[in-house]
Amino acid sequence: LPQPLAPFSNEECKQNYLFVDGNKLYDTRGESVRLTGVNWFGFETSNLAFHGLWSRDMYSMLQQIKDLGFNTIRVPWTNDMLKPGASFNGVSVNNFGQDAYTGSTLNSYLENVSSPIEILDLAVAWCEENNLRIILDCHSRKADGYLSEGYWYTNEVSEAKWIADWVFMAERYKDFAAVSVADLNNEPHANDITWGYGEASKDWAKAAERCSEAIWKVNPNIVVCVEGIAKDQRGENYWWGGNLHDVNNYQLNLSKPDKLIYSFHEYGPEVFNQPWFSESSFPGNLKPLWDDRWAFVHNKGIGHLLM
Repeated sequence: LPQPLAPFSNEECKQNYLFVDGNKLYDTRGESVRLTGVNWFGFETSNLAFHGLWSRDMYSMLQQIKDLGFNTIRVPWTNDMLKPGASFNGVSVNNFGQDAYTGSTLNSYLENVSSPIEILDLAVAWCEENNLRIILDCHSRKADGYLSEGYWYTNEVSEAKWIADWVFMAERYKDFAAVSVADLNNEPHANDITWGYGEASKDWAKAAERCSEAIWKVNPNIVVCVEGIAKDQRGENYWWGGNLHDVNNYQLNLSKPDKLIYSFHEYGPEVFNQPWFSESSFPGNLKPLWDDRWAFVHNKGIGHLLM
């Protein structure tokens, strides 16, 4: 894979990492931080590049995201993009015409780029220079595989390989404070996944511990983000990645607890018409539901929450 870019020298961003104290998130200046962002999909799909680059300029998109007031971009990626010889789909990136937002020529700097990681490198460098944070989200092992992959590993990509790829990413961007958060796995949701108990190969909490410690060996400054599961120990179901109830029984045992945030996914009925949307008490039933599934992490001061 290509060598990474050298970090820029924007002193406002340089070395401005994040840490957790109680249920609050801070930067190294001691200022309270609220990550307010958008997802920019594409690297986790067969395109292996940001979606939209067929009609928009990448830097213009990043500038527009910042101008709209967001401070964070969550970038889903697939392990497939790190395979030797991986290249983005030829129709994914347009190098002709002008961007409607800034008037710049579309993606001229990507003309001689062939690998997905080089596109991500340039986005990271832009965000470092322009004070925009990135959450790297390992979304799937196989491109477009996120709906069918219930675990953090597959028959083709072992847990060891998943961790090794995270170590690669963490080390590659260790000098870029813009890469602030490593979201270890998107929506672990197989019905037999557990949190802190049971069969080792199904225990998502313990796997997250193993991955976190490996990442911190090469990049001790990055915050790890651990999502919930779908079904808790009581047998209660919730959104994929949204059920943190078992944190009541098992809090992650990590060497850097100040570098951990818990994350949950929350949706409306447009995604799936869950039974609580049809209850006569809706929407008043949501607060006790949320308190049970994830809000207690914040309310009890267990940790910081990212929705």
